[in-house]
Amino acid sequence: LAIATGVLAIFFTSASYPELCAALEHAVPEEAMAKLRLFRGGVMRSLARWLRAQATLSLITFSELLIGFLLMLQSYSLLLAFLITLLDALPVFGTGTALVPWAVFTLLFGFPPKAIVLLALYLCTLITRNTLEPKLLSAQAVPPVASLFAMYLGYCTFGVAGMVLFPFLLLLFAQIRNAKAEAAA
Repeated sequence: LAIATGVLAIFFTSASYPELCAALEHAVPEEAMAKLRLFRGGVMRSLARWLRAQATLSLITFSELLIGFLLMLQSYSLLLAFLITLLDALPVFGTGTALVPWAVFTLLFGFPPKAIVLLALYLCTLITRNTLEPKLLSAQAVPPVASLFAMYLGYCTFGVAGMVLFPFLLLLFAQIRNAKAEAAA
């Protein structure tokens, strides 16, 4: 019910978007509209940078998985790398959701070398993602240490969803601050 209501709300809001914008411009003073436009621009730039960083991380994860699977001579390497990368892109899941159980089952069924390679592949993707994510999310707007702190604070506050939300909010605030500084200059 909540999803259906949300979809309908988005549909009807987007259908009447021009009328809503015109009514907002008519009702809100010009100075406040300038601030709203500045805020919207900051949100759009932040969202674009965040999406670009996530796409880069996904591409790197996909490449690591594909190379690992090809070296293992794994059947359906391309499909497996793609599906595990999609799983990794979800906020709660990661590559370990697929690779660790696969390694455990492989070990239990008597193939220890393959299990070790799967665990090594998992560690490789984990280390790469944890190393690059703060740098890519900061994207010249905030220092990587601040992004890492925001990820940690987000995790402590809201769990895994906070790890995604807090760096994005930090980037958003940095974009708004930079836009205000540019407008004042």
